[in-house]
Order: sequence, then structure tokens, then C-alpha cells
Amino acid sequence: MKNKFSFFLVCLIFLSIFLPQIKAQTGIDKLKGKWTANNYGEVYSLEILSGSKMIFNGEQIDYQVFNNAFVISDDYDVYYYPFRLEGEKLYVTFPEGDEVVFSQGSAELPAQKGITQNTGASGSEIYLQGRLCSYSSSSSSTGSYSTTYWTFFDGKGNFQYGSGSSYSGSSSDQYGNETMNYGGVNQGDASTGAYRIEGNKVMLTFPDGTSGAAEIYMRQNDGSITEIMYNGTLYGKALCE
Repeated sequence: MKNKFSFFLVCLIFLSIFLPQIKAQTGIDKLKGKWTANNYGEVYSLEILSGSKMIFNGEQIDYQVFNNAFVISDDYDVYYYPFRLEGEKLYVTFPEGDEVVFSQGSAELPAQKGITQNTGASGSEIYLQGRLCSYSSSSSSTGSYSTTYWTFFDGKGNFQYGSGSSYSGSSSDQYGNETMNYGGVNQGDASTGAYRIEGNKVMLTFPDGTSGAAEIYMRQNDGSITEIMYNGTLYGKALCE
């Protein structure tokens, strides 16, 4: 009888330790493979390799799963990315609070009414791809305000553009004591257009049928375009960081 009880106790201990891991592994098996997301023109790539390794935007990362969240740590902190799988969509919430929707396959720029996806690009458009940004900010005695304008080029003759803003500040009483802090983030809607490369110019077509031209401001040795000037404003990849 004593031996049977000991065996039963060992089984309970085994299940308490390994059953959660088995369940987590079973859930991860459903996530294995390549996922992509297009979040306001910024494309993310995610590949789940196993229950402990993933590739995010080309970088291999070690992770764990805890309470339906990817847990990733570095030398400074631990980061939680809550996720849920609904049908063929994978919803991931980043530490900053943004929820990004991943789907299996490649992320394409969505077509928008009034614009036909550009299928007649010259081929040089491949040298302009990725996200370029401009940045402006202002401040006063009560707070600060900043705006980022972004443009995402897909390398195939289609682009998406939009803006986001943030503000923060505080108020004080008549004695100079701080009474309230406030702040917020506003993410505007995105629009889609078409572009082509002509010499040192980027020819742009907008949703309302109007057009414009941006000057290529910087090219790298491999021919890739990393900065453009449009209406006196510089857009660069480094300004998105």
C-alpha cells in the first residue's frame, strides 16, 4: 500500500511540473511558421521556430511563454508580449500598448479607393523600400508636442503614408506645486499611393489623383535610397528610430 501511495505521489508531482509545459508546447505548435503584419505601413516579420526560439525582423530571439505571453529578457529588463490566436490571425500586444495583428504569409500594402496598385513600375523602385520619417516638436511652459510623419515604400511602386503625434505636460497651482500630469498619443489614418523612380526624382501619385515629386537626397553604395526631400522636408530612415 505504501509503495502504491508513493508511486501516486510521484505521478502527481510529475504532472504538476510538466503538464503546464506540455500544454504550452501544444499551443506553440499552432503558432509555428512565418507570420507578417503591416501596422500603419511598418512591416513586421515573425517566425516561431520552437517553444523557445523565434526570429523577429531577422533577429533570432530566445523566449518563454507565460500566461499567454511571449516573455523576452535582456541584460536590463524582462518584456511581456501578450498574444492570442483567433482563427488565422495572431494578435500580439507590445510593451508600449500597441496591438499588432499578424497573419500567415507576406504582408502587402492594402489597396485604397481611387488608387490602383502599381504593376507597371520601372524596376528601379526596388531601391526605395521601407519606412522613411520626418519629425517635428515644440514645447512650452506647460508641456511638449511632437509629430512624426512617415512614408512606407514597398519596393514595387506602391507607398503608404500617415502621421502620429504625442503630447505631455503638467499643471501647477498658484504656489508652483505640480497638481496634474497628462499626455497621450494619436495615430492618424494611413493613405495609399503609387510611385516610380525617374533619375534623381521619386514621382508620387496620391489618392485624389494629384501628383508630386520628391528629390532623392541620399543613396547608399548599394544603390538603396535612405533619404528623400519633399516640399522642403527631409524624410529619412534614421528619423524613424
